[in-house]
Amino acid sequence: MSKMKQVGVAWKKTTQSDKAFLSVVITTPFGPDISLTIWPNSYKEKEGQPDYIVYKSGEERPAQTSAPKSSSPDFPSDADEGPAPDRVPF
Repeated sequence: MSKMKQVGVAWKKTTQSDKAFLSVVITTPFGPDISLTIWPNSYKEKEGQPDYIVYKSGEERPAQTSAPKSSSPDFPSDADEGPAPDRVPF
């Protein structure tokens, strides 16, 4: 018997500008579910930096024209989210 327990789900999505990401929902037993998005780190320059960045959905994301802060990727607005692609974005 597996000791793993499902704690959430994820969907592959792309923005209208064809940027791939994952939309994730973590289920919590005693509170509201947690919605997250996971994006490839487009500012990664060296091995020690993260491959992906996780954001809580609904929080303000950096503007596309701003300089990267601690390896933050370039983010579209929530209105840019499109249908799920046939490929995993990572």
